[in-house]
Amino acid sequence: MILNAYSGARGVLVDRDTGARIPLALWADTDTGEYVALRTLDGQKPLRDGCGRVIKYSGRANLAFVEAKFPATYKPKPSAPPVPEELVRKGVRIVATAANECEEKGCHQWANWQVGHEQVIEPAVGEDGKRYERGVLTELHYYCNAHYRPPVSVSTRGVESEVNPGLARPQ
Repeated sequence: MILNAYSGARGVLVDRDTGARIPLALWADTDTGEYVALRTLDGQKPLRDGCGRVIKYSGRANLAFVEAKFPATYKPKPSAPPVPEELVRKGVRIVATAANECEEKGCHQWANWQVGHEQVIEPAVGEDGKRYERGVLTELHYYCNAHYRPPVSVSTRGVESEVNPGLARPQ
């Protein structure tokens, strides 16, 4: 079976002979045992050459693919602290570094924007007796200038809505 990270395959590639995980695999053929992966030091972040390009390597092994299991929905705890306003209501411009790449499929530009998505939770009653809106940070995304997407707010009923794009992306 041919697996390709760019076509949406998500999981862990494992060498059956050694039991070692092959981190950041881009492509694999479990029938022939061939694979292509990104070179890493810590198994998490890809190494880059002097020009900033990721270093790829290929290999052959007795491969097994373990598909990732993701939770269907995220249920925040009601006692979660409020989300910082600067992360929820607008995109935050960040310094582009190799640590954060754009999350758009197939784009490997360094991210210029950090966007927080919020889940609105039950309002809190302040000392003055007024009710205050609260939310928890559920996701944090990184985008380059070309693929920027506005933050999303999910109401207590589960309705998703984009935050006003005019306010979200400072010009």
